[in-house]
Amino acid sequence: MITHAAGRGNSYDRRRRKVWMLKEFDKDLGPDKARCFKCKKILTYETITADRIIPGLDDGSYRHENLRPACGFDNSSDGAKLRWSRR
Repeated sequence: MITHAAGRGNSYDRRRRKVWMLKEFDKDLGPDKARCFKCKKILTYETITADRIIPGLDDGSYRHENLRPACGFDNSSDGAKLRWSRR
């Protein structure tokens, strides 16, 4: 049974996910920065969010192979568009 919102995990899981994305994506920017997949804005630990390639509405998980970095605006606007399109 999932006890956390949308299966995101606890705060430790979310922290670890952010650190992983900062190290894994856009290595030319250094270990503490990444670019938003959509707007290309440079993200830091404070601004990065985990966007799921296969969305949660389609049972997409928070596994590394299903994640990409996104700014908060792009991540939330994509999710809202998807929810409205399925109503």
